[in-house]
Amino acid sequence: MKKQVKGLSAILLALLGTVSCNIDVEDYALTESGFAVSVEDYPSRIKTGETIGIRCRIIPDEHQRYIHYFYMYRQREGNGILENTKGNKLYEYTTNFFKGESFTVYYTAQSGTKQELVLSVHNNYGKKENIIIKFND
Repeated sequence: MKKQVKGLSAILLALLGTVSCNIDVEDYALTESGFAVSVEDYPSRIKTGETIGIRCRIIPDEHQRYIHYFYMYRQREGNGILENTKGNKLYEYTTNFFKGESFTVYYTAQSGTKQELVLSVHNNYGKKENIIIKFND
């Protein structure tokens, strides 16, 4: 009887160890980049010549300090112009540094077809998050 209890205890400990390891792995996977990017709601439809602001906010891991962020974009579908808050045209695959934990870009559609952009937000530790922006989908 004592052997059965010891054996059961060993199995229970092994299972608990497995469960806690799985939780740790999942927690790590959720915070692998160390930050998340939140995008405010924007209209899903856009007309040729129309401009829409896209506001993004960085949600950093509470333990990260002294981190710098930058973004770049690429246009998968459609045709348009992306500008920063100063009205400067942004170019695909060009790094754009920003201060603080938020930035806004303005997209002007050059056609009325489906539009799709990928915004890649990076930090100075080489981690990144991709955001897909779609219009007329």
